[in-house]
Amino acid sequence: MIHTHNALRLGDNLIQLNFLRRACLADPALEVIHYHHPELCKFEEIDALRSDISLRLKIRPIDQAPPGSIDSWRNAGGWWERHPDRLDFAAFHLQWFAELARRLAIPNHIRTASDLLLDYPTLDSFIPLAPECDVLVINSPGLSGQFLNFNPDDYRDLIARLILKGHRVLSTAPTGLCPHFENKNVTFIGAASIKAKAIVGTSTGPSWPCLNVHNQAKPIILCADVERVILTPRTRMAKSVHHAIHLLEGEGIL
Repeated sequence: MIHTHNALRLGDNLIQLNFLRRACLADPALEVIHYHHPELCKFEEIDALRSDISLRLKIRPIDQAPPGSIDSWRNAGGWWERHPDRLDFAAFHLQWFAELARRLAIPNHIRTASDLLLDYPTLDSFIPLAPECDVLVINSPGLSGQFLNFNPDDYRDLIARLILKGHRVLSTAPTGLCPHFENKNVTFIGAASIKAKAIVGTSTGPSWPCLNVHNQAKPIILCADVERVILTPRTRMAKSVHHAIHLLEGEGIL
């Protein structure tokens, strides 16, 4: 039995659970209990990643973590802030998960950037239920300071341009311009992204299930100030929504 904990937000826990999920799938004897902070990362947002292995990958509140639990946050012990690749998400995490596997004394199954893409049955099961769209816009703010250039009016401008171009648009936050996801978890958003032709928006919690194995060939434009989150061949980073508009023009979407 392995105990891990991550006291941070949704994205941090989704990334860690992908690592733990792959470890459990590779070793039928492995059992894990992962502890999360219920106020920063809701159980219903991360539970879907373990639906097929729930007896071996369990999730509990962080106040139940035993003294020997391993901190799986990427900056545990200052690892991220001291690392030369800290602003390159893929390059850093390939090394971080090798280190975390060493700390847990288990094999590492995150060896390439594509291994960081989410892949779990609940995501697939939601696809028939998800609405159709041409462009999925993640117009939600980053909660960890990763996109300080966030401006909801800029996203309204982007969505208005997409609609004027004839695209069906779905957004993660309401704008009054297009349908948005209301009372839906991030797995449902990820399932809708699989039906979209392109994904654009903030690199934040709802973006992670959009970075899944089904979306490797489509344009993905993520907005962040400095970090590069490049997991697929057609992913591009934008430093502002106006920069994202320029990149969408280059893709022929605008």
